[in-house]
Amino acid sequence: MTISSRIIAIILVSLFILSGVIIYRSFSMINNLQHFFTHKVENGKIEERKRQLKDTFEFLISTESIMLESYKEDGRVQKVNDDILKILKKIHFGNNGINVVVSTEDGILIFSPITPELVGKNSLNLRSSDNTLIMKEFIEVAKNGGGYINYRMPGKAGSAPENKIAYVKQDKFSNYVIAVTAYFNDIEKDIEVIKDDVANSTKENFINFFVVAIAVVIIMIVISFFYIRFNLINPVKNLIARAKDLSSGDGDLTKKLEIRGKDEIAQASNAINNFIEKVRILIMDAKQLSSENSSVAHELSSTSLSTGKRVEDSTNIVNEVTQKSRTIETETFSCIQIAQEGKEDLQQAKSYVQDTNDSIKALSSQIVLSAKIEADLSVKINRLSQNAEDIKSILYMIDDIAEQTNLLALNAAIEAARAGEHGRGFAVVADEVRKLAERTQKSLSEINSTISVIVQEISDVSGEMNLNSKKIQELTSISSSAQEKISHMNDVMDKALITADKTLNNYVETGKNVKEIIKNVSSINDISTENARSVEEIASVSEHLNKMTEMLNKKLSEFKT
Repeated sequence: MTISSRIIAIILVSLFILSGVIIYRSFSMINNLQHFFTHKVENGKIEERKRQLKDTFEFLISTESIMLESYKEDGRVQKVNDDILKILKKIHFGNNGINVVVSTEDGILIFSPITPELVGKNSLNLRSSDNTLIMKEFIEVAKNGGGYINYRMPGKAGSAPENKIAYVKQDKFSNYVIAVTAYFNDIEKDIEVIKDDVANSTKENFINFFVVAIAVVIIMIVISFFYIRFNLINPVKNLIARAKDLSSGDGDLTKKLEIRGKDEIAQASNAINNFIEKVRILIMDAKQLSSENSSVAHELSSTSLSTGKRVEDSTNIVNEVTQKSRTIETETFSCIQIAQEGKEDLQQAKSYVQDTNDSIKALSSQIVLSAKIEADLSVKINRLSQNAEDIKSILYMIDDIAEQTNLLALNAAIEAARAGEHGRGFAVVADEVRKLAERTQKSLSEINSTISVIVQEISDVSGEMNLNSKKIQELTSISSSAQEKISHMNDVMDKALITADKTLNNYVETGKNVKEIIKNVSSINDISTENARSVEEIASVSEHLNKMTEMLNKKLSEFKT
């Protein structure tokens, strides 16, 4: 597609889009005006119906007032309500569907032409079609000063529910709740008629506007076509013809386009001439640079060959260094393993020494405790020996007392014998006391012998315990010395472990350094290999550059500068 065709197509599309937007906006505006007008009419009808309901209520109240004044003069005030109800039954409010419903404050329905069967009954539970307790709501609104209520009720028994409105207020004289109600069906029919009229008028106006808009668009398209053809397409065709003549020749860059006037086409022609001049100068410079590139390519080719040889030698050296470095890495890793094993052996030996030290500490504690116990036992045994000696001295005193008792008994027997028959009883008692004293002396001799044996054994045990206490003290000194030596050995092993750690860390660090060296050497090897490839590529590129330079020289020679 030519540029002129694209311009015409863009203008046509733009005009169609503009027309479509104008038509759409006009249609939207007409619809909005239609809805606005319909909404205003509907609100006006509803307000008019509300005024009718309120005027009807006011009419009923004024009629009641007139009747009340008249009945007061006749003395029939009590009959006002009955007569008003009779009048309501006879009143016909026209074809607008207005009805009057009257009930008491308690919900007793007094008058209802729609539901006469509920008159005289409580209608508080009466529900509308939208499930509202309508009579209850009537009473609440009336007690609050009156107002309007919207609800739905069937127009006739068995018919579909319809929208309905009521004006409710309480009569001050009778206290009746009066609701003036009416349906919206006549208003809705009027609104539908108005909507149809507005829609028909809108449709007719829109069709007229659409026809006019299409005619205007067609006229604008024709005018735009001829204007573009004479002012844009023809000059562009002339420019294309000149450019083809310039490009289809022998490449003579000295020829220029013809410039007429100062419009955009003339400016474009001038810019093209300037571009051709720059191209001519550029090709002249390119011819000179191409000759220089040819000589540079020859030099680069010879230099890349010698560089490739040197890179190959360095690559061989780097490979040899890499192999030796890997050998060093293997030996270093072996040393690290040996050092690690030695460290583990030292740690195990330290653990054994520590366990031995702990055992000796426990043994030393037990020995010290045993020595203390032995010393305490020795003191207690000495004290027991002393107590036994004290018991022996007491026994000696008891023996003396027994001897004295025996002597007293003997004297008593002698005195009883002198007394003859009168002292026989006392002689028997003296004899028994003497026997008791003898048995006591015998028992004391046995006790004394036993205590002597016990004292001797206590002395022997005390001596042996003192000897054991001395040996335990010597053993405590030996265990303390052994504990000090093991502690010193533990310190020496700690130092050996620290040294082993340092040695192992040095080996590990050396291994890391060796790996880093191998990595760097490998990188150097890779770089050397890459350099070798690069040198080969440079040689290939230089050769290709030489060929391309020759081809460029041939191409550039085709242009006349």
